[in-house]
Amino acid sequence: CQTSYSTTIQIRDFPGVPVLAYDQDTFCRDSVAPVPLVGTDSVGVFIASAGVTFLNPVSGAIDLTLTPPGGPYWVRFDISNPCAVDPIDTLYIMDAPLLSLSYPLEEVCQGEPEITPTVEVVPSGQIEFNAPAGLFIDSAGGVLPVLSQPGSYEVGASTLGICPTTTNANLTIFPKPQFP
Repeated sequence: CQTSYSTTIQIRDFPGVPVLAYDQDTFCRDSVAPVPLVGTDSVGVFIASAGVTFLNPVSGAIDLTLTPPGGPYWVRFDISNPCAVDPIDTLYIMDAPLLSLSYPLEEVCQGEPEITPTVEVVPSGQIEFNAPAGLFIDSAGGVLPVLSQPGSYEVGASTLGICPTTTNANLTIFPKPQFP
């Protein structure tokens, strides 16, 4: 007795190792939706770890406003070819820090001593201060009226880092009284 069997086997080419990359690894929630670069001509869809919301799972665009801050989140391009290696990228999503700046007085005379600001930044981080010409401030945002010119000014404070925040405070310096 002779028995024969036949079957069909489909052999596919092993595709090259595809690439998946977002243009950075940390995004601010108020940024434009990031779309990844996918270095493959394969067909597939994007899949991500819990919490990540896609604007479009075909393009990989992430809705940063609906995705909670945190990470690391992974994003994978699920290629429909069973021989393919699915590329993965990791990213983080951050909220911009909360920043406030105020001075105890909004109006001062030119001869008064330094006015120290109240600055709050949550979470803590580095802050950079700036002021227009005529207003003298130190690196901590303290205003030195004795070295400043009379006028109305806007002092700016900005957080440094991936998700910068900016705020302003107004201050007026009046001329030092002149006595005869």
